[in-house]
Amino acid sequence: MSIEDEDIDFFNSENKEKIKNFLLTSLKILPVLILVAAMVGAGLNLRNTQNPQSSAVGINNKINNSDTSQASSPLPTLPYQIDTILGQPDDKETMTNRIVANRGFHIGGVHIDSTNRVYVFDSGNNRILGFNSYTGPNQNADIVIGQGQFTDRGTANGNNTVYSQPSNNTIATQPYPNVISTLESPRLTQMATDEEDNLYTVDLENNRILFYRSPFTTDTIADDVWGQPDMNSRNPSCGQSGFPVSSSAFCFSDDGILGQPAGIHIAFMAGVTIDPSGNLWITDTSNNRILRFPKENSTISKTADLVLGQSDFTTRYPAYPYTKSLAQMQKPLALKFKPKTGELYVVEGEWAGEARILVFTPPFTNGMRATREIGRAIYQDTQPTDSTNWEYISGKWVNLTTGLYWPRGIAFDPSGTGDIFAQDSGNNRTVLFASDGAIIDVIGQPNPDVRGCLGRTDQGFIQFDGNKANLCQSDGEIGVDSSGNIYLSTMGNADEKDIVRFSTPLTKNPSGLVISNGSLLHKGWNQYSGKTFMNGYGMSKSYGTSSQLYVSDRQRLLVWNNPSSLSTFAQADHVVGQDNFESNLNNNGGIFNAIGLGAQTIDPAGKLFLASDNRIYIFNIPITSSGKNYSVYKMLYSDWQNSSQNIVWADDGSPVTFNPAGLAFDSRTGALFISDPDRHRILRVKNPLGAATVDLVIGQPDKSSSAQNLGSLNPVRNGLASPTYLSIDNFGNLYVVDASYELNGNRRLLRFNASKLTPQSGNIFPLTNADAVFSKSSFTSRNLEPNQPGSPTAVGFDSANRMLLLSDGYGNKFDERVYFYETPQLGEVVYPDSLIKIPMSQGSSVLFSDEGKLILQDHTWNRLLFTTISLPSVSTPTPTGPIKITLTPTPTTFIPTKTPTITQALFTLGPVADSYVNSNYPNNNSGKEADLKVKTSPTKITFMKFDLTPLAGKIFRSAKLKVWVNDPSNGTTNLYLVPDNSWVETGITFNNQPALGKLIMSFTANASGVYKEIDITNFMKSNPNKIITFAFQTTSTNELSFKSKNIADTSRLPILIFQ
Repeated sequence: MSIEDEDIDFFNSENKEKIKNFLLTSLKILPVLILVAAMVGAGLNLRNTQNPQSSAVGINNKINNSDTSQASSPLPTLPYQIDTILGQPDDKETMTNRIVANRGFHIGGVHIDSTNRVYVFDSGNNRILGFNSYTGPNQNADIVIGQGQFTDRGTANGNNTVYSQPSNNTIATQPYPNVISTLESPRLTQMATDEEDNLYTVDLENNRILFYRSPFTTDTIADDVWGQPDMNSRNPSCGQSGFPVSSSAFCFSDDGILGQPAGIHIAFMAGVTIDPSGNLWITDTSNNRILRFPKENSTISKTADLVLGQSDFTTRYPAYPYTKSLAQMQKPLALKFKPKTGELYVVEGEWAGEARILVFTPPFTNGMRATREIGRAIYQDTQPTDSTNWEYISGKWVNLTTGLYWPRGIAFDPSGTGDIFAQDSGNNRTVLFASDGAIIDVIGQPNPDVRGCLGRTDQGFIQFDGNKANLCQSDGEIGVDSSGNIYLSTMGNADEKDIVRFSTPLTKNPSGLVISNGSLLHKGWNQYSGKTFMNGYGMSKSYGTSSQLYVSDRQRLLVWNNPSSLSTFAQADHVVGQDNFESNLNNNGGIFNAIGLGAQTIDPAGKLFLASDNRIYIFNIPITSSGKNYSVYKMLYSDWQNSSQNIVWADDGSPVTFNPAGLAFDSRTGALFISDPDRHRILRVKNPLGAATVDLVIGQPDKSSSAQNLGSLNPVRNGLASPTYLSIDNFGNLYVVDASYELNGNRRLLRFNASKLTPQSGNIFPLTNADAVFSKSSFTSRNLEPNQPGSPTAVGFDSANRMLLLSDGYGNKFDERVYFYETPQLGEVVYPDSLIKIPMSQGSSVLFSDEGKLILQDHTWNRLLFTTISLPSVSTPTPTGPIKITLTPTPTTFIPTKTPTITQALFTLGPVADSYVNSNYPNNNSGKEADLKVKTSPTKITFMKFDLTPLAGKIFRSAKLKVWVNDPSNGTTNLYLVPDNSWVETGITFNNQPALGKLIMSFTANASGVYKEIDITNFMKSNPNKIITFAFQTTSTNELSFKSKNIADTSRLPILIFQ
């Protein structure tokens, strides 16, 4: 994945065609671009202003940080102390699952030296693992580079939670602390060893090359460095003031540290190699060039003497698609010398149609042209008649499988059958090319014309154990041993082996699938354990003598006894959904059956409510044991389940459809509140432990309506857009996080006073107005505003009703995501009183314990922080009795002193309606289904409607329609404009469907488990309509299916992105 051109000026209209949205696969990093745009739009600087050192958890489990400086925010700050951490061994780590010696996380390349020692680039853990030799699957590494030990250590430069300087025993493969989701942050490299088996490697985020003298026989401390003046510097030289492009420095990634927005200069891969004369060559990726550092006597110079891709050492001009010459480069990634000829092969470019391998023939001179190129996909101006495997990219139609798409590592074929292997990540395969560029063979697909992935049984390869597998997102350097085996790393599927070995010449089964002869590293992303998390979301705590802490951790529930006495990195006492902490990695077949878990709430009478995709589990507490099939007290089902335990409507007893994202139990009334983001509403459930009925709805006028903001994307006082987290304060007021992650929804917190939460006889849908708004200056704003939470994610209250609010990682700096409110129950527009500068990624839950401590859940940094905050003295009344207290405060009038203006920030629109029609069932409606379908014979056409009212008066540079493909098709899909917008989601059928209008464009969506991105910029700029309907139609009998807006997983919703 890449931004095609570095130095992007997001506000310069001349660059609008240079910006390409990141294509989301299961691991590729669309949120990086969202972060860039959001931070630029908000005028935020990502450079850390805090002291880069913070003390580790010591004997007393204390982590002190009372920094009250206001260098980056005018809000006063409150001192805090982190007392205990769960999920991590100290305050510096943010590991996903548990780091061990025989597993990795985002493996980004394999290098093998002359004695068959194996180096593995473990990018998610900021380390390199070394194996003395390959002995088989699941073996432990013999050395580790970049970390002090094999287990529980995986930081960038020693600390992931602050911006830290490097040393000679650290590396930084991840851009911490600006990593929001490690699951979406892979990095890649190509390493090198010389004739003495010394190791050279790229240290991406430190913008340097490190040299290790025979690390297997000496130590794992770096002995030399290129690109920096010393071992403790990391500045990039990307052409900024004070950091010019030169012959002795590199630009891999600046990550915002030089005043640029994060991601402006970013390299997801870079490589090094040693030529036969001992010279060092590197890909200076973001400077669009190759540098050679000559060997002089016994040492390699720190100044390059030759440059390729540029005419001199001070320029960094990129080469643009389709027009670039053989002397130009766009993000070179990897390079190798061919032993027999001395030719230099360079992987260059990323998108299909521009990506290629350049071949340079010696002698080498500055700025010389390559002799030839191989691997470049066929492209043309006109749409082909059969557009299978064709995609429209930057103004051209490109035949994806005829060449490379996101190429990564390369290796010459040791058998001599072909010329060179290339990792073809975007096509989910490894390609074997002949010297003239012809494709001889592929690994990971049954033939060169197939490119899909993830669960396609007709594709992939045969594992050494005889089972089929997929080579999803084959990335990084290809290792070659002395026996002619090649080693491929794959990132796209956590359930496959990280590294797969193949003999050469390739061996195939009768069906043509290549057969593997070995693998390395356990499958999965690090090791599931009872001490660690994997993007857990949701927690709660019971009280009294049997107090327990409950944490939702994807498809399992972790339980700790006596949370007030826990020590840092304590193991959970029980796990529900697994036989034990390290078994059932997919959690299939148990009580949760691979269904993700989320929000929690507790009934003081002794019940735990646990939200899942389309149901709510209710457990008796305390939890007394572990098990895959632990007993459930009751289940509350959506109507999809057709169960006697469905929640039903109070007026007619019909089942209610919902996908719960937030839960809050009202102990005063015994009611359960459920947020239903798919339908943009809040449900009040009466008697949830008995005959559960919905007797009040907030956010919608009736049962069938499901539009956000009551039909408009403009925020309104009585409407909602993707509400998630819920909480009830001490006065019985309901707080609704009217937002979802990554700046989706209305980006605000709403308060509904207790007096409005009583059901009205005969009126389930009163269209209740919110009483207060937080994080915005009005009920109609969704802009990012200075000194405010950008987009709330969770809130909690202490016994004095003081509130802490957590904010989304997108829109606020990493240490400006915890806000304090003294009197949240007062006022209509409520501003924060203080900021607590706790470094966080994505806060997901907050609660105050009975011991007066605060517990914060950090969703993507995989930890719980038990924290003491020095709060101001109590100045507000504390409720003293249930139900009886009626608080009617006089609202305080707040007059904003500033009118924030946010220009050109990235924003997204979700469809207000979507459905598909089916000629086999001409009178049936499919408006409530989770999947949208496109096919011919029978004819299936998908309709999708958007409200473009928020675009009024706004200027955008690009418009991309994105749909999450769960069943791909090799057929061409046509996107039409539909002139008639009067159709209704729950009423459209094949017989009453509106007529299709003009054809907008055609595309192919033949990869599953990823977003398909459709560039409709030109069409949208000429579209005058406020409401618009798109239709997806095909003449192919191969069905295409993608997710509708009726799903709980907000990361897979159809969206229209403007910038």
